[in-house]
Amino acid sequence: MGSPQPKRLVFALAWQGGSEPVAERFGELTAWLSEKTGFSITPRMALSYVELERMVRSGQAHIAWLPPLIFLRLEREGQIVHLVKSERAGHASFHAAMIVRTDSPIRSLEMLRGSRAAWVDRWSASGYVIPRAILIAKGLTPKDLFREERFYGSHEAVVGAVLSGRANLGGTYAQLTEKGTLLRGAWSNVRGGESNVRVLMTVGSIPGDLLAAHVALNEEERQVLTQALLAVPKDALMGKIMRRIFGAESFRDGPLTGYDVLRGAIDDGPK
Repeated sequence: MGSPQPKRLVFALAWQGGSEPVAERFGELTAWLSEKTGFSITPRMALSYVELERMVRSGQAHIAWLPPLIFLRLEREGQIVHLVKSERAGHASFHAAMIVRTDSPIRSLEMLRGSRAAWVDRWSASGYVIPRAILIAKGLTPKDLFREERFYGSHEAVVGAVLSGRANLGGTYAQLTEKGTLLRGAWSNVRGGESNVRVLMTVGSIPGDLLAAHVALNEEERQVLTQALLAVPKDALMGKIMRRIFGAESFRDGPLTGYDVLRGAIDDGPK
């Protein structure tokens, strides 16, 4: 009688349009995780956050890298359980940022009237939901404020749209120090971004992306996956691949905190 076949799992993430293709590196990571866990883990790329959400809800994806809003929506439905949180620059949270070019005459939110806005995705907290919520809270209705709003699919593409002049304002993420000093942002990953981008406003903090498991996996299986994921940044090669794929420097387990600021946005998101 032959040995039992390993449990087959699908690990899904959304490729953000305009960002670097990561399918090959994603395959290397899932092969490494398969070896560490004893599962047979297959990588699968979704073309959007909406497709990724559908894959998880239908059970086609057993593990998924999720932005916080989609995670909260699926968690509320009882579809998923979080495994680990991502950390960038030693922080598990980030800020939303509204950016313009350094030579832009725009110096305040009120000066945005008649401008063109670049957003990441309808489910991006820092790249759409939070900046628009701030504008509305200040009495600035986006549909009246902007003459054009476009989705560019990734934070880097939003920065590129601002730098090229295709957009006057971009919504993206930023990292701040504990004292509130601007540390870095999506523009740090784009050539010319550091010297040609000015931050108009930051809002936060916002909890980061997560790796989550479908509830079909039992507690023991989730623990095996969690321990393997926590070991990823300790491996030199896998750590580099992790940073390239997820933009994260490390993973952290433990209870979730800081997500209350986003829970009210779930019902206002796209259906």
